[in-house]
Amino acid sequence: MSFFKQFPRTKYDIRNDSNLISITNIFRNVDVNENMLDGFLNYKLERIEDGERPDQMSFRLYENTNFYWTFFIANDFLKGGYNSWPKGRQGLAEFIADEYGPYSVLVLDGPSIKQVCSITNPLNQTVTLDTTSGIKIHKIDETKQQIWLEGNYTILNNVESEAFSITTDDSPDSLSLTALDGFANAENAPYSYNTYNAETGAIIRTTDFTSYLKYHEDEDNTHSLIKVIRPGLITAFIDRYKELINE
Repeated sequence: MSFFKQFPRTKYDIRNDSNLISITNIFRNVDVNENMLDGFLNYKLERIEDGERPDQMSFRLYENTNFYWTFFIANDFLKGGYNSWPKGRQGLAEFIADEYGPYSVLVLDGPSIKQVCSITNPLNQTVTLDTTSGIKIHKIDETKQQIWLEGNYTILNNVESEAFSITTDDSPDSLSLTALDGFANAENAPYSYNTYNAETGAIIRTTDFTSYLKYHEDEDNTHSLIKVIRPGLITAFIDRYKELINE
């Protein structure tokens, strides 16, 4: 039984020609946590196996692949759809490679990131690191005081309060700035810092941070434990959901 088969049908003039067509009313919604789970306290926490798809988990629990949709309505974080489903080791590795693999990261001091953000069209400028020039800027994250660079540069792994320059289109001279830290692989750069200047809010260079890789690994692990309806109650749950969605 697929998810949208639970929904009522309604008449709608799709072509705006006064001919009403029967369609599934996908805009109906039932807040499962509020209306149902209290009555089905008989749900349990279940660990998603590494790389397991929703339909595979549905079959493992209920011997039916079509009950997968109950996971998405019983867990708030899964209401974002399939992209919210834990990726597993292989899927996460592929995601990290795609999202972070092509980039390096420079972490700047407070004055430097403000200077960068004040440049006209900063993403059109290039960076010079040591003897390497013409490095393209991928993006700028002012909150994290980071410049993401296209390519991987091992020299960044040795950066510590080091000067670098940005060549701008509107000035014959390059802009000299200070990098607090650098990461040849963006996945190892700080996603969040644990140490800030209490007065200015600026980051303080420290190894006490959570990297992008660690953040995604922790999130995937946390989300792999989900609420599921106990197998003996799944049919009653679906019947009740269908009643509510058709009210």
